[in-house]
Amino acid sequence: MTVLSAEGLCSVALLGQIEQYARRATGTLGLDFAALRNITPLIVPMLERVRSVLAKRGLRLVIIAPPAQLKDILALHGLEERYFAGELRSASAPREPSVHDVKKFARALRDSATIERGLETAEERISSFMPQALPTLSGWRFGAYWRACDRIGGDFYDFVPLGTTRVGITVGDVSGHGIAAAMLMGIAKKVLHLRAQEMADAGPARVLARVNEDLLPDLQHGAFVTILYGVLETATGNFTFARAGHEPPMRVSPHAVVPEVMMTRGAAVGILRSGQFGACLEERSVVLEPGDGVVILSDGVCDSVDERSVRFGRARIADALAGADASRAVNALLGALSAFVCKEPPRDDMTVVAFARAAP
Repeated sequence: MTVLSAEGLCSVALLGQIEQYARRATGTLGLDFAALRNITPLIVPMLERVRSVLAKRGLRLVIIAPPAQLKDILALHGLEERYFAGELRSASAPREPSVHDVKKFARALRDSATIERGLETAEERISSFMPQALPTLSGWRFGAYWRACDRIGGDFYDFVPLGTTRVGITVGDVSGHGIAAAMLMGIAKKVLHLRAQEMADAGPARVLARVNEDLLPDLQHGAFVTILYGVLETATGNFTFARAGHEPPMRVSPHAVVPEVMMTRGAAVGILRSGQFGACLEERSVVLEPGDGVVILSDGVCDSVDERSVRFGRARIADALAGADASRAVNALLGALSAFVCKEPPRDDMTVVAFARAAP
């Protein structure tokens, strides 16, 4: 059995150690909390997440030598028996909790419940930010997939109506994770949507340049956003796009052995001032013939790993899309990704958007 010590504060670092252990171990993991400080009931959801990570690989969690305070918290949650079954060495006898302790724990439990409800609300709000329906345009098929690596994330995608035969298509990725990234994601997505509609006759590069100006005051302390924004003209099949530091889109065609990676220049939003930002943006247009499609990803897809920490990578993305029906590109890619990572939890947010012109 491997034993990990939760020293100091119980943090994300400990979760990282556990996930590394789970990728290469079998049997039982012991967590020794004897040296842990500042124990609060917020540790309970952390332990539940640890149990979930281990259970996916058929592993078992045992708590070893817990301080009395942790044991009291688990007892108040009704979890003591679950965590201490099969304990390998006995903890010191817990002191009897005082009335003051119980009241203190009760307040902390209420605080924990409030935080949990807030996170649940945030999850619902973030999900509602994403389009609730795909565009329905004659002669075209659309697909999309979005998943946050944690409960809330910083990826986004959007479809912006620009008339009866034109639609703006965007995928974005805010740096970082968690609540701060999610808040910035909501702002970036809304600003881009409004500017795209307001500047419907402008090219994608000009729209992104304006978005960069709008977001610069809110992007501080090294934060940035990668965005790909393009406009599809459904009548002609013309797709014009600009890429602000985002993963390049891929053109899928029944006549091509491998997808075409459409590289362009462009820095992420929030890094350069308006003049420099606009000067480095490159706009590109392609005409999609019947049967052709475009796939746009966030880097979380490419950076997904298997249990040996091997990256999915661009070569596997190309293999998954090679020969696939462009109109079903999202499902083809997700199927290959799922088979590759197996039960490995995602380390980054993932977004896939695809659209294809119907074959005659």
